[in-house]
Amino acid sequence: TDLIKKAIESKPVFKRLNDVPFLSGITSDLSREISDSILETAKNPLLGEIMKELNLQLISVMNERVRKLDLDRITTQEDK
Repeated sequence: TDLIKKAIESKPVFKRLNDVPFLSGITSDLSREISDSILETAKNPLLGEIMKELNLQLISVMNERVRKLDLDRITTQEDK
């Protein structure tokens, strides 16, 4: 977050606004809000892709384990 905020604050428009005494607090808030918005936007698709990959790996492992099961032994009912 700090890296993005510093990059935003280094832009000429923010530097000029920051030179105006009563705007320095506003530019700081604005750069923080923009960096938070950028991070939120970047995280959502990234988290979605991570969850998708994890689910695919889990399904693959489950599929492999089910194939190794002795289904005849499991499904055969013993007469009592």
